[in-house]
Amino acid sequence: MTIAIGGASRLLPIGAPIWDKSVGDGAYAAMVFFLIALVRPHARAIVVGAIALTTCIAIECFQRTGIPARLPRLLQIVLGTRFAWHDLACYLVGASLATLLHAFLSSRRRPGA
Repeated sequence: MTIAIGGASRLLPIGAPIWDKSVGDGAYAAMVFFLIALVRPHARAIVVGAIALTTCIAIECFQRTGIPARLPRLLQIVLGTRFAWHDLACYLVGASLATLLHAFLSSRRRPGA
């Protein structure tokens, strides 16, 4: 669902920057969160969130090298090609929302919680 939302925000622009740009960037961070949670299902939500945010920041900073812009198109889509401070803020929001959702759902599944 996260990938669908992020993809829709890019493929179906409506002229509203929050949808056309910000939602996709936040969804990217949430996707990274969910991928990490899939690999480490018993990790605490806050740890997964910190790793997801750090990963997104590292990828964004990697764009400053210019290397992603010279990679094959598929990798350009995955890694991005241009650094933007705005993206970092969106990653913070996306990773935070995924962390809160995961923590909430995890607390509801525990017996006695």
